[in-house]
Amino acid sequence: MDKNRQPAFIRAIVHFFIIAGSFLFLLSISWMKWGDGLIDAGEQLWLPTQILKGKILYEDFYSIVGFFPAHFLALIYKTFGIHIISLAGCGIIITVLMVMLLYRISSFFMEKELSLLVALTFLYVFAFGYYVNPCVFNFIFPYSFESVFFILFISLALLLFLKFIFTGKERYLLFWSMAMSFAFFSRILMSSPPYLVFLVLGGIYLWKNRGKRPWRLGLYLISPLFISVSGYMCYVLLLSKTYSLSALTHSLSIALEYALSENAFALLLAGLNDTARNISMMFGSFAAHLLIIALLILSVMKIPSFSIREKKTYLPFILAIAAISIIFIVTQDQRVLFTQYMCLPPILMIGTAYSIKGLRSSDYKEPLALLTLFLISFSLTARIFFRTIPFPYGFYLLPLSLVCYYIFFFKLLRDFLRIRFNEYLKSYSLILGIFFAALIIPYVKKSSSMYAANNIKVETARGTLFLSQEDKASRIKGILKYLKENTRENDTLVVFPEGTALNYFSQRDNPLKLYIYTPPPLRMAREDRLISWLIYCKVDYIIILQRETDEYGYARFGIDYGKEISAWINDKYSVVAQFGPAPFTSDEFGAVILKRKNAAVKSSKKKLLAFSR
Repeated sequence: MDKNRQPAFIRAIVHFFIIAGSFLFLLSISWMKWGDGLIDAGEQLWLPTQILKGKILYEDFYSIVGFFPAHFLALIYKTFGIHIISLAGCGIIITVLMVMLLYRISSFFMEKELSLLVALTFLYVFAFGYYVNPCVFNFIFPYSFESVFFILFISLALLLFLKFIFTGKERYLLFWSMAMSFAFFSRILMSSPPYLVFLVLGGIYLWKNRGKRPWRLGLYLISPLFISVSGYMCYVLLLSKTYSLSALTHSLSIALEYALSENAFALLLAGLNDTARNISMMFGSFAAHLLIIALLILSVMKIPSFSIREKKTYLPFILAIAAISIIFIVTQDQRVLFTQYMCLPPILMIGTAYSIKGLRSSDYKEPLALLTLFLISFSLTARIFFRTIPFPYGFYLLPLSLVCYYIFFFKLLRDFLRIRFNEYLKSYSLILGIFFAALIIPYVKKSSSMYAANNIKVETARGTLFLSQEDKASRIKGILKYLKENTRENDTLVVFPEGTALNYFSQRDNPLKLYIYTPPPLRMAREDRLISWLIYCKVDYIIILQRETDEYGYARFGIDYGKEISAWINDKYSVVAQFGPAPFTSDEFGAVILKRKNAAVKSSKKKLLAFSR
């Protein structure tokens, strides 16, 4: 081996073992405790099983996401068996790929050691984060595999686009178009903002590089649009039983309506529920970062000056050590979980302005690459702009912004300080790196304690659930036992307001087009339509369980929302089993199982067609 390459090779090996060791440690403390097996993640478990049974996305059930993830997970089931571990294995692979992509993207702009810091922060803070119950915001078993597939393909597209900018090789743009198309196949609407950013920056590249194959490069840039449209057309035309586009267009219209409708949870996640407070926290976090940086620089300057003084005084040394110690102690408080990354919007804006200014130079490639990174991160962060925290949606929308976060402090700010503090910058980078590494500790403490508390098993044939509440675990066991012993395999089951996991674990199908009945989907689907589906499908069993939906502004099914359908259920079904308190009569988890009464139920085809449109 070339002696000049030995240090780089050894460094790569060391980085690999550090990342691999961290990954294995996080797997060991969190094994099978990811996600929430009853709520949210249950949809991810159940939907691929329906694909394997021949059901068609958009036609047999509504969906506001792309078709690729569900079918890929169905393939995983087909290959490795229908089990939780099959999907967790997929999540593990996605996480490994994300680490590799973030490390490589960071390496374009920063030293390898800082790329290592980015990878470790992603693993400890985002990929395995467990900060609130239920734990649905992680990469191993997320509330939405569509979301983690989406960010994986966007990250891959970004890496390929950066390679194209630096090398000018067309093959990278070709692979970029494919990655971008799969992002559309995962999340339809969410892929549009980053794609528009790529189009604009591709146009800037063509303008700066004018005269060199503009029409061919332009075709590559617009090809994801044609590929994705063609992909959806082929899906519905080749797989749909009715050979009609109506099912797809209806689902797309619902997706658009859902995105544009007033949604208390969406407002909360975006930070629009208390904009003034969130803006003050945003700039407060930014100011706190700058203050800490100033104290660290002062410490870096004072410690060396003490060692070379002829007439030594301990005061500068004591002050410097005290400043560093106070900073480390204060930032270990778990409140940092809510404030550390609130400074990202100002950082993204400054980074964008810095990159645009750099485009004026003759060497435009690095500024254009940096602008691409900042604008793509900005387009992803827009959905949570005033509340950039590493959960809920931040767990998958912020990893690319994480790269920008470190670039700001270790590249942009360092360039700004170089004029007056050049001799201290190496020490500054070292201490700042240690400081940011230490900031990971509160996240690790919080996640570790949450995982440790989640230790009560609910074992099923399709996998094991881990819960933190003994009474809830025993009642879920009771529900599954009752369904196994008192229902037939072909009996149908609908769970209100949310609990598709019970369909998965009990292996009892939900025949309706809608399988989540929280306020937003229930409002869009309409209660009268849902009642007609229940009548037509002659659903055998209904479960109503304690699932508060405060995040949507309406907490209790049948009381604050869904009153019409709740009254209809009480009239047409009778309670055959109860586990714990009746739902929504206390704060405890409880559930009731209801069975359809024997009275004949009539439903005309005319009425069915009217409600199936």
